[in-house]
Amino acid sequence: MNFNIISYIIYIPIIFFITVKIGTFSIYLGVMLFLNLFLFLRGRKKARQSAKQLPSQ
Repeated sequence: MNFNIISYIIYIPIIFFITVKIGTFSIYLGVMLFLNLFLFLRGRKKARQSAKQLPSQ
């Protein structure tokens, strides 16, 4: 492909914009993954503790 300086001026901001959006979304997904994992493990721990406190029948 034959690119000239005008093509670089046009495509560089577009590529930068797309990479910023993908990076932001990836960070967001990572944070949500760890938040869900934390809440799941916390709920599991509380469920086990409450199961131990119940009188057996």
